[in-house]
Amino acid sequence: RFQFLNSSVVFVSLTPTTTTKIMMARFGAVVVVFIILCSSYGILAFSVTTSRPWPTSFYQNAISKSQSNHDRKRHSAELFLSSADDESSQQAEPQLPDFTREDTLLKVHFVTKPNVSLEDAVQALSKFSQSFPFAAVLPVQPLQYLPTDDGGVEIKFLRKKTDIKSGIDGGIRFFLEQESANNSDDSNNQQQLHKLEITAKRNSVGQTIRKIMSEKLVVTSFVAALTQTDKPSPLDDNLDVVSMFHKWM
Repeated sequence: RFQFLNSSVVFVSLTPTTTTKIMMARFGAVVVVFIILCSSYGILAFSVTTSRPWPTSFYQNAISKSQSNHDRKRHSAELFLSSADDESSQQAEPQLPDFTREDTLLKVHFVTKPNVSLEDAVQALSKFSQSFPFAAVLPVQPLQYLPTDDGGVEIKFLRKKTDIKSGIDGGIRFFLEQESANNSDDSNNQQQLHKLEITAKRNSVGQTIRKIMSEKLVVTSFVAALTQTDKPSPLDDNLDVVSMFHKWM
């Protein structure tokens, strides 16, 4: 405000006094408390003080929406759990390997020596394969190897069994096959020689990561035992190696 004194304008200071400051602070505190109460209980206060309460359909719609959301979430959870159970059950079921589609890791061709019967040659080759110390080649990798009906060996790599994964982590299958061939030195002296074959196939059923290093150690160690010359072998008197191929040559 201002006053006229002697035809001159005198400006008065507008600085608030201490009392004014206290009143403004109290008013501000009241406003803050009122805002907090309104934000917390505004809907309740409005619904209580208004002369026209909210219609019943509003509450019914809200309840139906909440129930539908709850049912949709529960249905989604049931679908997820059922699909997970189906997947785990399918993975837990043992699967038979299809060796026609598996990689060939080793193939060795043999021929019997003269005057050696097919039975003796098959028995010697089967004994050599089934008595090979596969566990000593892989001391860290848990495995199991069992003889098969064809004279070969089935190696299974083992792991800890879970609800999703089985305890088999693939392996290697050694097949022993035979075929006959007639070779004659001359027309008067005919000798019957027999051809045998060992084939090692990968078994990838149950594998998440290929066991390349384990397969390499098994195959190369088996080949080294076949071709060693410093120690006598049961195959020396029965079979000769004709050709050989493996994945790491």
